[in-house]
Parts: sequence; structure tokens; C-alpha cells
Amino acid sequence: MPAIITGEADLLAPVNLAERRVIRLSVDHGRAVDIDVAGAAPDSTTLAELIAKLNAVFPGMASATDDDRLRLTSPTRGNSSHLQVLPLRALEVIEYPPGLTADPLSEQPPRLVRHGDHWFVDNAGAADADLTIELSAPQGAVGPTFVNRATNQRIRLMVAIRPGEMLRLWSNPETGLSAETITADGERLP
Repeated sequence: MPAIITGEADLLAPVNLAERRVIRLSVDHGRAVDIDVAGAAPDSTTLAELIAKLNAVFPGMASATDDDRLRLTSPTRGNSSHLQVLPLRALEVIEYPPGLTADPLSEQPPRLVRHGDHWFVDNAGAADADLTIELSAPQGAVGPTFVNRATNQRIRLMVAIRPGEMLRLWSNPETGLSAETITADGERLP
């Protein structure tokens, strides 16, 4: 038995192929062939014109069903009989490994912020990126809080930062969110 593809669309009335006039077919595992199937007036192509265009490339392959649908039939029978309608366009996704941008966050100058101030961090890359926050409070601070207004997430650190100390907050791939206090003499405390 030959491979057969029967269309679902009723082609009793002409169809508009002005914008999509080419189909790509592979017959019996052969090379894909692009066929312009639009009729003399592409915006009103008839079933008879479609059949004529297809049969000009693959003789005897195209026919009409009793209910006015397009039928494609492979010229061979058995296991080697094969028909395939292929997409014309392909979307190719290229993955790039994570890397630093031309202006990495670690090279941005320190920002002076006060209670209620905000700043924006823009990740222009295609992949997620990690952010490390280093907070120094010359007069000290208790319970610093960071709010991501885009996601409504809030991080409040239940620590006291003494004058001269610094707090470092980052995402650890093994343990999740991590924080440490760096004392005035450089000692790191979890």
C-alpha cells in the first residue's frame, strides 16, 4: 500500500495562497523539494491548479477526493513508500555558555543608598545571572532589608552590622541564598 496524505481543508472554493504559496515535500525519503503551488491568481487558487502544480513536479502524486480535499499518494508501495510535508522555516536556537558582559556588575562603582532608596540591575543576557550585594554601613545597621519590586520578594537579614563592617549577600548554587559579615579587620563570619 502506498503512503497517502489527505488534506483536512475543503477546497471546493478557491483558496488564498498569496502569502503562503510554497510547500516543501519529501517523497520516498528523497531530498526535500519546494513547490510553488499558487495558481494564476494566487489569491484565488483552485484545487485543480494545486493538483496541476504538484503533478508537474511529482507526476501522478496529487489528486482530489470525492469531498474536494487534496490527496497526495506516494508513487511507490510497501516499506519504502513515504510522504512528508516539511516546514519551510526553522527556528534555530544557539546556546551560549554563561559569561561576563562587557560591563560586569562586579566592575560597577559602589552606589550610595539610604533608607528607601532603590537602584536597578539590568540583565541584558539570555540566561539567568547571579548578583552579589556588598553592603557597608559607616554608622552601622540593624536588619537590612532588600526588596525585589519586580517579583515582590523581600530579604531581611536578622543581623547587626557594626560601624566599619560589611555584609555580603549572594546566591550559592549548593546552599541557596548565603550571607556573611566581613569585620573591619577582614575576618569573614557566616
